[in-house]
Amino acid sequence: MKNFIVFSDVHGDFSSFEKLLNFASKNDGLFFAGDGNNFFSSIQKNENYFYVKGNCDQTGIDEKVVEIDGVKILLVHGHNQGVKSGYLRLQLYAKQKGVSVVIFGHTHIPFVGEEDGLLMINPGTCSYYGMQKTYACLCISNGKASAYINLLK
Repeated sequence: MKNFIVFSDVHGDFSSFEKLLNFASKNDGLFFAGDGNNFFSSIQKNENYFYVKGNCDQTGIDEKVVEIDGVKILLVHGHNQGVKSGYLRLQLYAKQKGVSVVIFGHTHIPFVGEEDGLLMINPGTCSYYGMQKTYACLCISNGKASAYINLLK
């Protein structure tokens, strides 16, 4: 089994970023769905750290598709797919990409759900811009993925 820390929307909260990096170092890696990727320039590169830019980031890529133990994952911020207006465009886009998991942010609202065989994960925000600081854990085992939300304390 592989475990990944999933987070998004740091928005300048470096102490939360450091906590989550520490968690990730005790797991198999991390997925970061944008808005704060400038912090990544200060850390050592790791092949199991995946990140994309958000609407508040100046540099980076808009999306990344990775495959881990037979599970294909799309990582986006979500603003280009209009996630603040609903998840349908994101679901259709993920299906076009042929993935079984999509990780996104932008809304600052934590969400884990499955729709038509697609696992959707929004870790919420780990910054002071949310109702509460949250992140997600992604577990991959035997070609299957599951996820859950955690409070960041």
